[in-house]
Amino acid sequence: MDILPLFACFELLLPTISVRRLAVVAQAVLTMTGRITMLSISRWTEKGGSYRTVNRFFATKLPWSEMFAKFFETHNFNAEHEYILAGDETVVGKSGAETFGIDRFFSGLKGKVIRGLSFFVVSLVDVKERKSYPLGVKQTVKSEAEKQASKPRKKKKSRLAKAVRGRGKGSRKRDKNAPQAIFGTDANK
Repeated sequence: MDILPLFACFELLLPTISVRRLAVVAQAVLTMTGRITMLSISRWTEKGGSYRTVNRFFATKLPWSEMFAKFFETHNFNAEHEYILAGDETVVGKSGAETFGIDRFFSGLKGKVIRGLSFFVVSLVDVKERKSYPLGVKQTVKSEAEKQASKPRKKKKSRLAKAVRGRGKGSRKRDKNAPQAIFGTDANK
């Protein structure tokens, strides 16, 4: 399948070379399996998809929101349908230490806080077909102040909490059957 005709709507927004690079990278990403890295994308591309080309594409700043809107308007818009604008945050579980923006976020699907990446997406939702068309995606990155505020606080231990359970050091066994003094009486005198 040739993707270039689908991206023809971007010619008013982008230079021709950027549209071609987008088509090469998109076709490779949609056909490849395994990990998606710039090197693996360059290996899955056909003519015109060297590692340097892929690197140049990802180094180029593109107006993604305008591109999403133009693509929707050209290929998906139906004047007879009703659309609403919706925003939602989504969390993707991810491990590792080198990933930018990795932190602990609340996942609604799992019902708990998980380690991963968080994205805020603004979409147009087709009410009749019940489909969502994204217009903008932004990664949520916590500031240092937010990270400190979300860390669990250590509770101060009270005197009673410090006491160790069981028989104290140096105490001896006592006879459980021996009569014990009742509080409020003068039995010990």
